[in-house]
Amino acid sequence: ELLYGDGTGIHLSGLTTNATAYTDELADSNVNRFDVLCAAIKQVRTSEYQPSFGLIHPTDGLQIKLEKNSNGDYIQPYIFMPKPIVLDGVPVYESTMITSGDFLVGAREGAQVFDRRQMTLEMTNTNEDNFIKGMVTFRISERLTVAVYRPKAFIYGTFANALALGSA
Repeated sequence: ELLYGDGTGIHLSGLTTNATAYTDELADSNVNRFDVLCAAIKQVRTSEYQPSFGLIHPTDGLQIKLEKNSNGDYIQPYIFMPKPIVLDGVPVYESTMITSGDFLVGAREGAQVFDRRQMTLEMTNTNEDNFIKGMVTFRISERLTVAVYRPKAFIYGTFANALALGSA
């Protein structure tokens, strides 16, 4: 919800929904994921914000780390360095919360999460025939909202689209 919520009904309006779309400025036939993330970082900076994080799926992180040139040499030495990957001073975190193939670069001051009611855990054995079957029903709830103050502080895109645009 914090990333992909569409803002309809009870859903949050997530960061990717409110983020500015990635625009290609590379026009290079050899563009790669590393280039795309650096261009997204620049796009946040030219909107007068200082990017504080990047977010990618571990699959995309592996592809960035294992990128090789025509001689079989690693383009970047990130495979041998500790996490997170740092591109142009911005840490890029890997998480399965973002869909493989997507990327998000942003500045923390662009949004805020409000927690109206902290997580509540309730349990009971009096739901339908739970007592007879020896079962317990759990309900976990939390009341959150996310306020995106500055949509230009977040750049969202897909590597497939960005790589296709960059090689045009």
